[in-house]
Amino acid sequence: MLFDPITPLPDGDFIFVDAGNIFTASKDIRSQNGMDLLNSNLLAQLAASKKYDRFSKADDWDRHYYNTLSNLAWRTGVTTHNSYQPPGLYFSIPEVVCKMFAAAFMPDEGVLAKTALGVLSQQPSDSTPRLVFDKNSHACSAVNFLISVVNENGVVRELALSFSTSEVINNLLEQKFLTRGLIGKIDARINISSLYEAGYATLRAGVLDKLGNRINENIFDITPKSEIGIECSQQFVESLVI
Repeated sequence: MLFDPITPLPDGDFIFVDAGNIFTASKDIRSQNGMDLLNSNLLAQLAASKKYDRFSKADDWDRHYYNTLSNLAWRTGVTTHNSYQPPGLYFSIPEVVCKMFAAAFMPDEGVLAKTALGVLSQQPSDSTPRLVFDKNSHACSAVNFLISVVNENGVVRELALSFSTSEVINNLLEQKFLTRGLIGKIDARINISSLYEAGYATLRAGVLDKLGNRINENIFDITPKSEIGIECSQQFVESLVI
């Protein structure tokens, strides 16, 4: 097992599936800021996927995604692109995520990112959060997904990974991939951003209206032993007064 045992999360931190993005959020982030990040990020993903195929046009998808975030009051920094060639005969997603996150940011954030993947991997393969992430993270032999670590100040450190392989992807989070099966290299995109809350406040109602029930269909709290739970998180979003 790639994720056994799972490193415990810092007490009270949260993990969310947001379509093809996995968010780990500090327990100290303000609830409104956290939900705004999740909702606006979902809208950016959906808009990019409407314009470009997420897997066959990953570069175009990426540009549209970040452009949409910028127009939703995200302060996005310069996205750094790195090509990565795994050194061994095999590689796995958690290994690559942990290595790339630790190199770009801090080692403990790499551990958090890997832990989030491990938590998601323990969801049943036919569970809704897992099915939603699978649908939005890979197709056949192509991969394009995001993983974000959000601190108490709402600063988002995001890693995007995309690659193509000659192998059929059966279990993205647990599978050991042949390095020689890579078509090209792994493309890793690094970005640090935050949400300009005063600016987003004027957009919030429109974002919620545009997303509608797709919030419930794409955003899930998968925090282990969370007292909030998936249903309560969705009810919280629906109950927001704007």
